[in-house]
Amino acid sequence: MHATTILDQHITPEQSAAESQRAQDEGKRCVDHQRAIADGRRKYEADLRVWTATRPEFALFIKGIRNEKSDEELTLLAVAAGVDPGNICTFRGARRRALGLREEATRHGAAKKELSQLEREFLALEKQLAGATVYSETERLETELQLRADALGAARRRASETRMADEVVEAAKRDGLI
Repeated sequence: MHATTILDQHITPEQSAAESQRAQDEGKRCVDHQRAIADGRRKYEADLRVWTATRPEFALFIKGIRNEKSDEELTLLAVAAGVDPGNICTFRGARRRALGLREEATRHGAAKKELSQLEREFLALEKQLAGATVYSETERLETELQLRADALGAARRRASETRMADEVVEAAKRDGLI
């Protein structure tokens, strides 16, 4: 047996391009297949949630969660509704979390208004700064701009927190937990 060299294994550019294309096609098919499986799983889970939520037994289970029934009663209601009894804590936690966030969720509209107001002020200050010609005015505007930038960061954080609280509360309302 003799050692093969690179010259013995010569691959033409066409062969190399074809091999590269085959590898890309294979990778794309694999990714598409994984996406199709994930999409199918998500659709199945969504359909199962819809089916479960439309059952009267599920409505009784949710009513039991809202009325804070005992663990034994909720377990019976969960089994009748087709819900894993281990998920009782999840439903209770979602309800309690939503109840705790209701007050913060009510501040979402005000936080959005405050954020848009600060953004308008910030843009106005940037325009003024671009047109400033006197050094002292430029310095004053830069200081104001920095203060607005700090306030804008805090307002964005508040808007994000209240938006999240609003989404949690809305989801709990939609699910009938509150």
